[in-house]
Amino acid sequence: MRYLVRERRKEFLQIKRNPEYRLPAELEDAGRYIASAYDRIGFYLWKHQKLTSDFLQWQGDVVLEMWNILGDWVRNHWRSEHISHVKSRHPEFTDQMALEIYTNYFDWLQQQAKTREEKFLKQLHQDPGHIDPQSMDPGRNIRDTGPANEPAKTTVVQEAS
Repeated sequence: MRYLVRERRKEFLQIKRNPEYRLPAELEDAGRYIASAYDRIGFYLWKHQKLTSDFLQWQGDVVLEMWNILGDWVRNHWRSEHISHVKSRHPEFTDQMALEIYTNYFDWLQQQAKTREEKFLKQLHQDPGHIDPQSMDPGRNIRDTGPANEPAKTTVVQEAS
């Protein structure tokens, strides 16, 4: 789904120019799937803050990319559709009440990713020699390092003589 959204990003980006633009059904389904997945991950990480940094080190760039593509759609069309579903169950709710009751954790997650990236860039500009270049390389072999760039635990087995 992420690749479909990435491949057809121009259609999502049309929403920035024209908020009334309607996406084709299959693309809206893909966007809904991605946004819901990141919403769930955001909720889980909000509850388990210790994992947030590790997750963002692993997937922060993807979170920011998907938010860049889907953000306007999430904040406008998807959220207004969500509000209408909430109000159909609770006609007494105002739009604001529906928004306050149900949080968008995808939005929270992208804010965390953006903050982490900004801190990293600031640190990089202040002291370029202090940053481990291995930690910046997204293509590094994950078997060479453990979580959060800790050395991997290896077991040496010696042959019996």
